[in-house]
Amino acid sequence: MIRLSCFRGVFCLILSGAALGDGASGPPAPVPYKYIADPPDDAERHIVVKAEDRGPVWLVTGFLHGWEPGIEFEHLARVKTRHLRAGVWPFWYPRSLAPGGKEQWGDYRDSPVVLGTYLQTMLRMREQSMTWQVLLHYKGRYSGWLSIINDGGEALKGYHDLIYTLVKYARMMGLPVDYWEITNEPAHPYNTEENPGGYFKHSWQDFLSFWDVNYDAIRAADPEAKIVGPSYPRASAEAMKPFLDHCREKGQKFDVLAWHENHIEPDKAHNNIMAMRRLIAEQYPDLGIEEIHIDEWGYIIEHTGPGTQIAYFY
Repeated sequence: MIRLSCFRGVFCLILSGAALGDGASGPPAPVPYKYIADPPDDAERHIVVKAEDRGPVWLVTGFLHGWEPGIEFEHLARVKTRHLRAGVWPFWYPRSLAPGGKEQWGDYRDSPVVLGTYLQTMLRMREQSMTWQVLLHYKGRYSGWLSIINDGGEALKGYHDLIYTLVKYARMMGLPVDYWEITNEPAHPYNTEENPGGYFKHSWQDFLSFWDVNYDAIRAADPEAKIVGPSYPRASAEAMKPFLDHCREKGQKFDVLAWHENHIEPDKAHNNIMAMRRLIAEQYPDLGIEEIHIDEWGYIIEHTGPGTQIAYFY
């Protein structure tokens, strides 16, 4: 038996006596982690928290993380990454599209060679059954960083054509994007001017216009594309209903309902998730939602520690 133990936020692998050999007693001698053989995917795994065995674990997701040049493919391959939510769309960030054409990001988006390495890494991970979710941030002539220029709607018209071209190109060239996420953390209808919330710097009504433009462009370019949203920074079933009502009113069907659980104790998040499941099943089955993605989660580190949070979610 293989157990994963959490103590003060630190995970340890614990091998039972049977795994250590006949007559073994006590913990094994410490060895560098890289020398511990990977167990088979179907091996029985347990979570142990504060010496209490919380039972077997079946969910093996790998890391949900971004990419940077220092992450070697072999490392990603070993942790068996199941899903990658790319926090940027690097192929649409060339300096020539930035205001004035002079801004440099100072990272892999300024290097065609490293950008090619990124794409090659994604393609190789897709061969290992990893799904790839692209988050549509954009900086260029139609927008600032995480915002759209307010010019009476002309910028949104141009933005529609840009997203249509991007998705159409990806489809025609066989770029294996599994999910298109429209933006990250917009305000929801219960935000106020004093507490706008969100990462996308507009009001909720502005977000709905932005959502519609992206939705129409993606669907026109690839009717089979999987669309992810609204990616609220936090949400309850009640706060989600106005967005779902909007989609129904517009005749929109989308594939993945997403939000983030960054501000709730991890062991209580399941209550919110179950409420969302009931909401979809009972009130919005016509929207075609097939999956729920909690793309970001966590709680303040002073209360939990990273290992404890993972144990809670398991």
